[in-house]
This record gives sequence, structure tokens and C-alpha cells, in this order.
Amino acid sequence: MRRQTGHGTKGTREYDWAWLDVRPDDTPVENENVAGTSVLVARRHRYTGEV
Repeated sequence: MRRQTGHGTKGTREYDWAWLDVRPDDTPVENENVAGTSVLVARRHRYTGEV
């Protein structure tokens, strides 16, 4: 999703964001609602492609 992160000297700063839930493949199904979450968050500049 694209979100603004603020205003800079050259205009609005916009980045593309990705949020991915991370869980080991061997996690038992009955434990998937246990407190705590692991996620991978990535931010990419929409013009330079820098991640």
C-alpha cells in the first residue's frame, strides 16, 4: 500500500509499504492464536526503488 510519511523540501514523501505475517511452517495449528506476532515490514521509495 502507498502511504505518506510526511512533507519534505521537495514535496510529500510517499513510500510503498508491505506487511507480511511470518510464522514457521512447523507451528501447530492449535498454537496459531498464541499471543505475539512476528512480521516483516518493508518500505520502498516509489521513485528510486530503494528498499
